[in-house]
Amino acid sequence: MNLNQLLRISYIIFFLINFNSVCSQNFWITDYAHDMVGLKKYHEMGYTGKGVTIAVLDNGFYRVDSIAAFAKLRDRGGIIATFDVIANDSNVFDRGNHGLYVLSIMAGFVNDSFNGSAPNADYILVHTENALKEVHQEEYNWKTGSEWAIEKGADIINSSLGYSLFDTLEGDYSYQEMNGKSTVVTLAAEAASKQVLVVNSAGNSGNNSWYHITAPCDGPSVFCIGALDSFGRVAVFSSRGPTADGRIKPNVSAMGANVAFINSRGRFQIGSGTSFSSPLIAGMMACLKQAFPNASNELLMRSVEQSASHYNNPNEAIGYGIPNVLLADSIIKSTLASITNNSKTSTPFIFPNPSKNKLFVEHNYPIFLLELKNVLGEIIMFSHENKLDITMLPKGQYFLHITDSRQNFWVKKIQK
Repeated sequence: MNLNQLLRISYIIFFLINFNSVCSQNFWITDYAHDMVGLKKYHEMGYTGKGVTIAVLDNGFYRVDSIAAFAKLRDRGGIIATFDVIANDSNVFDRGNHGLYVLSIMAGFVNDSFNGSAPNADYILVHTENALKEVHQEEYNWKTGSEWAIEKGADIINSSLGYSLFDTLEGDYSYQEMNGKSTVVTLAAEAASKQVLVVNSAGNSGNNSWYHITAPCDGPSVFCIGALDSFGRVAVFSSRGPTADGRIKPNVSAMGANVAFINSRGRFQIGSGTSFSSPLIAGMMACLKQAFPNASNELLMRSVEQSASHYNNPNEAIGYGIPNVLLADSIIKSTLASITNNSKTSTPFIFPNPSKNKLFVEHNYPIFLLELKNVLGEIIMFSHENKLDITMLPKGQYFLHITDSRQNFWVKKIQK
């Protein structure tokens, strides 16, 4: 008997032993996964994803139009658009159990029993994945689906999908291509990330020969999610980082082993995969976006990373670790307050500082040029966007020279 089987048995025994007592205490079978990241308390504070739209790219959403666990979602008109990229029509409910499972973790609701991670968000459902094949066409489907979802008003994309090895004669990717700029789907995800927050599962290859994360999780702007067991340890199947070019992945991790979801018969089921930790975090991000509608996606992601258990010592297994949405909320509030104070004098605000991997600049005016210099005044990095990736730089002190579109100029001290 392997570790996952033992964990599954222990999880089921826990519910069998405690079911009668915990139900009388308003116990929900989603509580454990939610509590691990502080989400149940955040829901109680009123942050449930309301006003935020999540696009789910998957292999279809079988019977979501009839299963009772989605009645609340349907009755309030929470499914705002559907598209089957493969069939080129709007029917996404005739096949695809995986998409059903993933959606249930975000949007499912059974009174006194089951609650999704973003139960009051709106949803766009997109069928991009062919469950019977693993072919490169699915990457192009992802691109088409993401572009369509953005046009329909998506704020967040959850993609519990990953690409590395393909069917015979299709041509596999190599780990060296997990560098953020080589695969079709990663380039599509990076393009989408300019407009929406892309949350993606790390992959389930941690206990096989591939081992590493899969595309598009290697994208610099993609929020890559690993899987934990109920003890907060990395699940054996969770794909490991880093990217081929040495960046930290996954970004954060959440419960993905022995997770409760809704199956096609409308019943509770237990399953495992980073496919299940990703929608938990996507829902959490929707709740944060409800709380801070004007915060940038970069600020949301970096604050969640800073809130995580291993922020000061990230690793290839769980990234920055287990996030805490309540702490992330506090970090965002503090950062926005600092940005507001800086805005009064029209000076740029840099966050996080100190930073381990990325620097972001919030400013009232577009950024024309960022130049990062060492203590000798030598330019070691530059960008025409509002961010720099300093992952590969050694620890130390640097100076960020900022020029905005009005040609105003600032120098800010940076610590890594």
